[in-house]
Amino acid sequence: MDKEFDSLPETIVLPKTGQTVIFDVYRPDKDFQDLYEIWWEVIDKGQSYLQYTTNEQEFQEVFVSKSCFVFRLMDNNKTIGAFHLKPSAPGRASHTGCYERIVHKDYRNIGLGGLMLDMIHKFAPLMGYEALIAYVFATNGASIASNLKKGLVQIGRIPRSSKLKNLDYVDTIIFHKTLITGDIN
Repeated sequence: MDKEFDSLPETIVLPKTGQTVIFDVYRPDKDFQDLYEIWWEVIDKGQSYLQYTTNEQEFQEVFVSKSCFVFRLMDNNKTIGAFHLKPSAPGRASHTGCYERIVHKDYRNIGLGGLMLDMIHKFAPLMGYEALIAYVFATNGASIASNLKKGLVQIGRIPRSSKLKNLDYVDTIIFHKTLITGDIN
């Protein structure tokens, strides 16, 4: 991670469950194994990411090599979800942050995805991002709903962009949100 965050780790109570989680930067010694297992399950399910298969090296290159943040359960330090932020493209587009989220299957639908978006909105400007962009498969209703709820706008749709496991081709929805205010010209 390129930047230090003095406010982390941060303790947060999940409103829907009352569970206490620790929000922190990715720490390989604490998070690698749990996070890799989540990543492997998500890839194996074949509904959220482009990869057909994965391994530890690819996981490190694709997900945790960027600015990665995690959520750990307070009671046992188990990593239950994470997101990363990276420039949408190098150079002239590096002011736009692109993010991806993964959540352990046992901790979905409890508000963790929305909490991740809150943290993305909080930390993206600190990392120099002026806007956010996300690419979401049209079959991922939970991610679509949380992006819309947090103020991202659907700006496009790529027809038949990917062939998901046990499905035909699906569209990708593109979401965007400007983070800066005032005159942007």
